[in-house]
Amino acid sequence: MSLDKRQFTASEATSLGAYGGNWRAADALDISGATQADFAIDLSTNILAINTQSEIYILIDDVSDTAIDTLKDFIIPAGVYTISFPKGVQSGDATTQLHLHVKQVTSVALKEVRIVES
Repeated sequence: MSLDKRQFTASEATSLGAYGGNWRAADALDISGATQADFAIDLSTNILAINTQSEIYILIDDVSDTAIDTLKDFIIPAGVYTISFPKGVQSGDATTQLHLHVKQVTSVALKEVRIVES
């Protein structure tokens, strides 16, 4: 049995074209002092890369001003993570804007979350 290998073009390799999107770096989100930050996810996003300098609560929904629930929302430690978004994740309506909400678990000054969409 033979397996054909696919070679990506230079533009596909550098733009994460294998996932059907482009590389879009957002402005850093300030989460200093346990400030909650909101990020509007582009409708064409397939993958979010998140680089957080601090342990954070994370919530994704379709409301821009949802407050983080520290008793229920997901916690991720400082580091780099990827989250994939299958098409139709917006409850069947692909035009619904999704939002990523983040907030520090422990209040520390001068911390940011960096996000890249693809």
